[in-house]
Amino acid sequence: MTKRTKVVNLTAASNTLGFVIDLLGCIKAARSINPTVIMVVDATQLAPHFPLNCLETQADAIVGSAHKMFGPTGIGFLHLSMRMIALMQPIQVGGGMNHLVSEDTFTLVNGITRFEAGTPNIAGAIGFGAAAQYIQQVGMKEIVAHSQRLLILCRSLLAEIEPVTIHNPDADLGIIIFSYKGISAQDLSSYLGTKGFICRAGLSCAKLIPKLIAINEFVRISFHLYNTEAEVKKFCKVLDQFKPGEEFDVFVS
Repeated sequence: MTKRTKVVNLTAASNTLGFVIDLLGCIKAARSINPTVIMVVDATQLAPHFPLNCLETQADAIVGSAHKMFGPTGIGFLHLSMRMIALMQPIQVGGGMNHLVSEDTFTLVNGITRFEAGTPNIAGAIGFGAAAQYIQQVGMKEIVAHSQRLLILCRSLLAEIEPVTIHNPDADLGIIIFSYKGISAQDLSSYLGTKGFICRAGLSCAKLIPKLIAINEFVRISFHLYNTEAEVKKFCKVLDQFKPGEEFDVFVS
């Protein structure tokens, strides 16, 4: 970036490689170059797995989604600094956000309410609130510890399967991306699906990954509170017993 950079957008945690960036350090470094730069943080992958203090980051905007935090789809969170609230203008208008209305003009209310036009996603908000409360009750410390236990176990078991290559061995989050020699990622993922394991195949919406690691596709698995050591062991056993050619049985009726 340069002194002329207006906005910097950071991914707090990668949904593919599984690393967590030094968020405070990155924001501090950016503002040392341009003190007025707008800092936007995508915390979608971080929020369900690591503690996040929005005020401590001093970011101008932080976003995340509910469905990665045990909540419903179609809703998320947006944290804005006071500076950002003053700078932004609503992209739509409606009831509840206007202060004064005349035939020729209108004025908006102050604060975040100016961005909440019309009837909000009430059911989604209630569901998201319940999910957030559940995470707080369990405790982020326990969530991190549980995910790390499963991550370490799965890494060690996959390392014993010769055709398998792990492409993010130093991940911070409970995420593993791997490939099986000679087998298409999509075919392997479909096969694992028949055994009860939901995986992602391809590039997981990160199309620039091949520029960082020398692969064009991978299978992605991840862990959270709802996973167990028994499931990890069963997954690795299924993968260890897999024989090339069995992936095609998925498409045989």
